[in-house]
This record gives sequence, structure tokens and C-alpha cells, in this order.
Amino acid sequence: GDAAGISGVVTTVDMDVQVCRSLMQLREREVMLSACVPGGTYYRDFTLQNHGEVPLSFAIVMSPTMLEAVASRVLRLTEVEQTAEDEGEGGEGFLKTGIVPRRQRARIRVTFCPVSVGDMVFEAKFVNRNNPDNVDSVRILAVVSDEGNQEGLEVFVKPWRAPGLATDDLDQVQALRGRDAVLDFGNCFTGVGQRKILLIRNTTQRRLNVLLSSDAEVDVRFS
Repeated sequence: GDAAGISGVVTTVDMDVQVCRSLMQLREREVMLSACVPGGTYYRDFTLQNHGEVPLSFAIVMSPTMLEAVASRVLRLTEVEQTAEDEGEGGEGFLKTGIVPRRQRARIRVTFCPVSVGDMVFEAKFVNRNNPDNVDSVRILAVVSDEGNQEGLEVFVKPWRAPGLATDDLDQVQALRGRDAVLDFGNCFTGVGQRKILLIRNTTQRRLNVLLSSDAEVDVRFS
């Protein structure tokens, strides 16, 4: 008999692909400065990585609070080191020139010299001038009190976001201090779970055993 013919429909889909030889990444996106006191000096480092095959040209865009802190010399960004992955390439002065040679990483130091107490959040955005869509940011969270933390344990809370979703809720990152500290979940509804992220930091040189518990074990879970 005759073979049955099968007719098909061919659909063409246009694909828009952007290829750029320049790729920038921050290895650390959050810097914690806890247990600080006015008059002290505190240091933390983070890394800017150039994964591209061409020199990285970048710009730093600071939040208003960070601009004010830098202007008053409460906060400073300085160069620590730059390790060449390709032998023979230099790259000193990258914060001044805004240039990181190809396939190299630049180590940046945050120096914090607080003059007043309080919780402070600063943000710096790094923009790849070769690829404007390539933007990364680092947040600097500082907690300054009149006295050093006696217990050696500090707790912070920030909003929960599903993996892959960024958040710019800088003002919602808070420190929980003392026995009267309140973890506020806002308006809640029956059958709808609410989540928060707790950041626990050990500020001592010894190991601390931390137990999370609640007097409402049915309604509150830690994971």
C-alpha cells in the first residue's frame, strides 16, 4: 500500500546572543564589620576578579551613605595586592586607573574608623565599562557600640529571597541585640509561611556552641 505521509510544521525562532570578552565578578558580596567601637580601626578585604581576555575597565558607584563616610575618612578603600594569572603582566594602582589586566584578580581592603555608635550599611557597585550589563556590588555592614561584645556572639537578620533573586533592601539588614530584641515578621496569614534569614557571627577566638530554639515549636522552625 501507499506509505502514509507525515506533514510537519517548521518553526524558526530568532535567538539574540550577546558575546563579550570582558567579564567582571566580585568574589565577596557582603563584608561584615561587627563588634566595633568608636575610635578603633577595623579591616576587611574583598576581591575583584577579571575573568576576561581583555583588560577590565571598571567604575565604582557608591551609595550616598558610603560617599559621606569616604568623604569624612570614616571608610576607605585601598589596594592590597593583585595576583597575575598571566605571568609578566603588572597592574599596580588599579583603584586609581580603574584597570585590571586580563585574567587577574585585584584585592581591595576596607578600612573602617567609626566615630559614632549605630548600625551602618554601605554599598559599592562595580560597573564594567567594557560591558555595561556586567554590574556587581558589595555591601558593607558595620555594627558600632559603646563597648565590645562581651558574649562574643552577634546576630543579624535580613529578608529572605528565593535563590537567584537579588535584593536591594539595605535598610532591612538589622542587628538583634540583647534579650529584648524583636524579630518582626510583619503581617502574617494562616497557612502562609514567612521566612527570615539569621546571620550569626562568632567574634571570639574560641568555638561557640549555638542552640536555636523557640517557645512556639509548632509555629517556628529553624533550618
